[in-house]
Amino acid sequence: MKKWTSCTLSSILAFSLFIPFTSYAQANPNKETAVSKEAGNSFPVLTKARKPEDAGFSSEKLEKVDRLIEMEVASGFPGAALIVIKDGKIVKNDSYGYKRKFNEHTPLKRFQKMKDDTMFDLASNTKMYATNFALQKLVSEGKLDIQAKVQQYIPEFKDAEGDVIKGKDTLRIIDVLHHTAGFKPDPQYHNPTVSKELHSQERDKTISFLSKTPLTYVPGTQNVYSDVDYMLLGAIIEKITGQPLDTYVENEVYKPLNLKHTKFNPLQKGFKPKDFAATELLGNTRD
Repeated sequence: MKKWTSCTLSSILAFSLFIPFTSYAQANPNKETAVSKEAGNSFPVLTKARKPEDAGFSSEKLEKVDRLIEMEVASGFPGAALIVIKDGKIVKNDSYGYKRKFNEHTPLKRFQKMKDDTMFDLASNTKMYATNFALQKLVSEGKLDIQAKVQQYIPEFKDAEGDVIKGKDTLRIIDVLHHTAGFKPDPQYHNPTVSKELHSQERDKTISFLSKTPLTYVPGTQNVYSDVDYMLLGAIIEKITGQPLDTYVENEVYKPLNLKHTKFNPLQKGFKPKDFAATELLGNTRD
């Protein structure tokens, strides 16, 4: 079986966030994590370091990290969960503060403590832990060529007659990955004041608008972090696989790794608001 690129997180500091794509870093105190029982020999197994020094870390310096986070919590920062992993060894796994202090605008009588299994919003890290993982898998299987033009996968991706800046026919997958494709940072399709004729709150309609979104600078001349880029990459993944992006990564990436708490739209899949760390109101699907 051909293996595709795997990624181990050297360290994760997850703050109090929550959107449709969520996850938590699971690390139980046993020698082997729960995933090891089902993963067999196909994937590296995490084990717990006896002490930080065994993995090249300093206990004293990690205690300073504890104090730093605890100082922030004492100053009003809600809470955090921290896991440090190096070379397959869990060096540190701790939680701090609270995952929920308010019910909307009303303070809770008893704050809910942060736990190791609290689920967090990954926000734009979704680009890495969903879209990029899917792209890596498709490349390793020979189903995607990142040097190919976007039009090879989405034929309707073309310049419009009235577009001031043209060049969509030259764009390759790798240009989109590098954020040099020419798109603005935040299209806000959901916001009619910003998106105007490209306003949409419907999934299929929004995907169709990706091809109609005009370039704002000549491709390759700037590096501008853009949500359009990764929405476009998600659409390409769906074209190749014939599946919604969330379905594909959950079935092809997360389930084989036994990642039961890493998923899109968890409230639609049996999880409750109490399972998550709170976040800010944005007035869109992340609320």
